[in-house]
Amino acid sequence: MKFIRNNIKKIIIVTIAFFLLLVMPFVFNRGNSFVSAQKTESELMRRIEELQKKIEQTKKQADSLSREISIINQNIELKEVQIKQAEYEVEQKKKELDALEEDIDLLEVRLDRLDEKIKYHELLLGARMKQRYMDEQKPMIELLFGSEGISGFISKLQYLKRVEEQDKELLDRMAKTKGNYENQQDLLEKKKDKVEELKRDIEAQKAQAEKLKGALEQQEAQKKNLLAVTKNNESKYKQMLKNAKRELEQIQSAANVVIREGNGVKVKRGEKIGTMGNSGYSTGAHLHFGVYKYTEDDFKMNSNWGWYYKNYVDPKKYLKPKEVVWDTGCYRDPKGTKKTGSGKWEWPMKSPRITQNYGSNTCYNWMYRGRPHPALDMVGRGDITIYAVDDGEAYFCRNCLGDGGNGVFIFHDNGKMSLYWHLR
Repeated sequence: MKFIRNNIKKIIIVTIAFFLLLVMPFVFNRGNSFVSAQKTESELMRRIEELQKKIEQTKKQADSLSREISIINQNIELKEVQIKQAEYEVEQKKKELDALEEDIDLLEVRLDRLDEKIKYHELLLGARMKQRYMDEQKPMIELLFGSEGISGFISKLQYLKRVEEQDKELLDRMAKTKGNYENQQDLLEKKKDKVEELKRDIEAQKAQAEKLKGALEQQEAQKKNLLAVTKNNESKYKQMLKNAKRELEQIQSAANVVIREGNGVKVKRGEKIGTMGNSGYSTGAHLHFGVYKYTEDDFKMNSNWGWYYKNYVDPKKYLKPKEVVWDTGCYRDPKGTKKTGSGKWEWPMKSPRITQNYGSNTCYNWMYRGRPHPALDMVGRGDITIYAVDDGEAYFCRNCLGDGGNGVFIFHDNGKMSLYWHLR
């Protein structure tokens, strides 16, 4: 017997050791995986913060082509790291989802077993209650005479009492089993809800990754565009900045002069008011067309005020829908012939080709030091005549500042002013 007991102990020890050898590497690797995941996430976040700070520091540097290129390169790297972070988060969510689905499978097995246990307890209790009921229906005298003497009668009474106690115990076990079953069901539902939440998170992270990839492509295209326009030449870059500033000052000063000191002329919708040219500080022949929320009184009551970057609106919202050609060379803008416009005004040119879009998201905002381009730039395809977009009071600048700049400012009844610049 002693020999057998010793052998059993050895078998148990060997079994436990074998189990630990199997399980511990898994536990250890899982711990390492968790630590590695935390490290990766922390490194990505740290790199993102470093790049964001670096971009802000570069923006504080003096205007130069190298500064603009550095900002774009840093933004490209930032987008690449952000894409890695989004893709990493997708993988982590997928792992969490897989683990959760395994938990759900185990829970469902456990619930099935609990359900079987409850049914068995109910069946057993039903049989016992039936037998107990039958025993309780027998008269005491029948139990006495049906027993083998007094001792048999006492034993039968004790048996019935034990049955009653066991039935109570069985009822308690059933109540606990049912309670456990309900708790497990609640847990199962919560885990299923978590699964759906994780699926939504994964889709959101995937969408974020795709959005970042799009932004990365835009940054790369912006760099290509900047290098193409400036020929990677610092002096050309500075000259373009200088011309853009002069154009702003010229248009602003011209309006202040002709509207305050000149005489307005009534013009009709569609009336010819000029011809496309490259007067003033222009990069080439084109029409600079803008729309502002101003009246004549705004100019007459204010002298030499900075109106150019105030109260501007998107011209496309006032021009009627029309098939026009888009050829801005900017990845953000439409390409080819597109229906453009959502208002009621006529277009200022019969067959326009858009060469620069309105707003803060053009490829040329660097020329305005990050400020919006408050107009549409366009050239005529064949016909280069400029027309009034609607009835109004027109003020003409024909070299009104003595610097070669020509343009027209028209005030309309709806409290809007349309601007036409770089005319012959």
